[in-house]
Amino acid sequence: VRHFMDAAAVASEPPIAATMVATASAAVVPLNGRTFDAACSAASAGDVITVPAGSYSSQSIKCTKAVTIQGAGLSTRVQYLGFSGANGPTVTDVRLGGLESKASRNVAVKRATVNNQTYIEGTTGFLLDHIVWEPESSSTSWGNGDMVDIYPDRNDAASHDITIQDSVLHGLRSPSTTAHPDAIQTYNRGQSHTGIKILRTKFYDNECINIRSNPGDELTLENNQFGDSVQGISGCGYYAIDVGYANVMARYNTFTGTQSVQQTPTVSGVHQTWVGNAGNGFSAGCGSGGASGATMV
Repeated sequence: VRHFMDAAAVASEPPIAATMVATASAAVVPLNGRTFDAACSAASAGDVITVPAGSYSSQSIKCTKAVTIQGAGLSTRVQYLGFSGANGPTVTDVRLGGLESKASRNVAVKRATVNNQTYIEGTTGFLLDHIVWEPESSSTSWGNGDMVDIYPDRNDAASHDITIQDSVLHGLRSPSTTAHPDAIQTYNRGQSHTGIKILRTKFYDNECINIRSNPGDELTLENNQFGDSVQGISGCGYYAIDVGYANVMARYNTFTGTQSVQQTPTVSGVHQTWVGNAGNGFSAGCGSGGASGATMV
């Protein structure tokens, strides 16, 4: 069953504080003016830390506990949220001015709106669930060009098991004539990212390309809806997605516009399987042939 949620539907989902019942081993505790990291460090695994409505400065979470930090929805505004060496925390029901995860494991952000870039570096196990990436107010510029960047760390350690699901990415515009932005970009410096999953997510009104990958990256694209990208700056926006260099399993995606899906794979040994995808853009962009190891269904 295909399920797409628009920005308003995702953003309006209510927080679950009213229905949450702590288990015998967990507690619901207020933030009480502490930083997110201090509250997490003082909590026990399974605890829920409630964050009231209001504006909060940038928060860096290094905590290594499976704790949920829960805001009050879009009225809980955090200037910037960063996981740094964290393992286990989840942040929910917030509006973020930016998001980052470096050298972290098993972290999650759920039911959030992000108004600037999400940067993922050297991270294993990051769930982004029911997220709306969109410019705030009338702004159309993003700090570093892309909405979501998946990068290796300085030692070229790749990221693994990154999942974006039931989300919306829209309104991306280039901050400069040379930035060449993409809604989601994976860049690996020769060490492939694996386990990258984009599921049941909607892309529309983005410049240049909705997803762009590096050679050898491993992507699963399933039940997504890809609109045409915006041809803004020169040399930008010819494909709805461009994953021609990656190992891809693409199932039951819909391409709503007229742009080609991608270039024909040009790297020997690339493995791609396309099953049950639909739309004019798909039929124009994927066909038989291509590099050795490429399977187009």
